[in-house]
Amino acid sequence: MDRNSEAECGNAPGRKSARRPPNSPHLKERALTRNLIIAGVVVAVAATAAVLWAAGGDGAAPPAPAAPVAPAQWEHLALQHEAARVIGDADLSQRIRGLGREGWELVGVTNCAKDGTTTQSIFFFKRPLRRPAD
Repeated sequence: MDRNSEAECGNAPGRKSARRPPNSPHLKERALTRNLIIAGVVVAVAATAAVLWAAGGDGAAPPAPAAPVAPAQWEHLALQHEAARVIGDADLSQRIRGLGREGWELVGVTNCAKDGTTTQSIFFFKRPLRRPAD
């Protein structure tokens, strides 16, 4: 190194540089420590991002839990219909539509058979239990 380059680096002219050789154990140790710190920061940021992504959040505080809701209570109705009639029975269709207007929901149908022939159908309905006004 010449004197001009040493002066430009902040060293007084004629003074030897305080730099250590590039293969110095001290420099290798500092580089290793620096790399470990950088790796730790990268891992911490990645872990935080993964947790936020998995929670579906944007980093904001989670919403307050909702007040507990009482489970729904239901009324049930079974409508029995003789199967001897023709499919498309207008009386049955009218009865089912009327129940729907009253808030009943059809939730199932069971056919009863005798000797391989359907003899009757049972239609099961439900609707929310109506509570009397207080």
